[in-house]
Amino acid sequence: MKTFSDRLRYARRERKLTQKELARACGLSQSAIASYENDHRHTSRSLRKLAAILRIEMEWLETGKGPMEPPAHPATLREPHAQLKTAKSSNDWPFRQLTRAQYEALSPQQKIMLEDILGALVRSGAATPGKLRKPKT
Repeated sequence: MKTFSDRLRYARRERKLTQKELARACGLSQSAIASYENDHRHTSRSLRKLAAILRIEMEWLETGKGPMEPPAHPATLREPHAQLKTAKSSNDWPFRQLTRAQYEALSPQQKIMLEDILGALVRSGAATPGKLRKPKT
């Protein structure tokens, strides 16, 4: 893949995202993603965000150099992930009506949509104490 547009299209398809889903996750329009993929725009000011959402190396996306996938994290960095696996048995899992297994069963698109909804809720201020219904105990 010789161009930014080819690499972006390839990475998006590898992650099984539509242009609209990627655009939404990055805060861009679908037409902006289409322009990048059709080589009408050569460089994205949103390069960092695109790489993060697609979980790919920014340098690979921009230049084609280096690996597409980020390097595996050392065992010490994986420790928080191990804590998430035990979250079902502790109070660390933030959701009362959604289990970790239910979350893991979601598609990448559904996870992005869930993050978008939660992010919008938090940013709107609606998630401040007293504005939401109190959880049942």
